[in-house]
Amino acid sequence: MAEVGPFNGMFTVADTAFTLPAWDSDKKVFVSTSSSATTFTVPVGLPKGFACSFVQQGTGALTIAAGSGVTINTGSSLVAAGQYSRLSVQSVGQDLYVLNQST
Repeated sequence: MAEVGPFNGMFTVADTAFTLPAWDSDKKVFVSTSSSATTFTVPVGLPKGFACSFVQQGTGALTIAAGSGVTINTGSSLVAAGQYSRLSVQSVGQDLYVLNQST
């Protein structure tokens, strides 16, 4: 569900699987509210320079997955540390990303 007003860049996701839409790259924060594990997939073809964050608001684990042809490098894990954790993905080349985590 997209937010309007001061939170235009926020998108709340209650599903357990969600692929980032290439046509909607202006969303900056994806919030998982599920009590079940949720996987966000970064697909091939997002624009260079694409960046967004993911927040695990629900109790279900939040995982970031690389779509076919996508590489996500991280110094930690592709799984959020727990509820209220935030993961950030930044494009550093076509279909090449780095992921950072904060709690």
